[in-house]
Amino acid sequence: MKDKNKNYQLAQEVKARLKLESRVGIMEWVLNMELTDKLKELKELLHQMPQVAENEVARLEMLGRIQMMEHAIFFGLTESMETAAEI
Repeated sequence: MKDKNKNYQLAQEVKARLKLESRVGIMEWVLNMELTDKLKELKELLHQMPQVAENEVARLEMLGRIQMMEHAIFFGLTESMETAAEI
């Protein structure tokens, strides 16, 4: 009887562990997709930089947009890491 209870408990622990790993895996996948999108957007902005460099106002606006993208990426990473740590 003890063996059955022990096996059942072990099975429940394994099941919980797999569920947790699955959640973390999904979060990592979503984070990677978001980062990929943000990095593509950032690359496009950087590619446009020389075209707008002649106009100082446009250049400053572009730099502001790039800085906002950097912050979004950083905060997205931080938030995802905190969420993963909570799980």
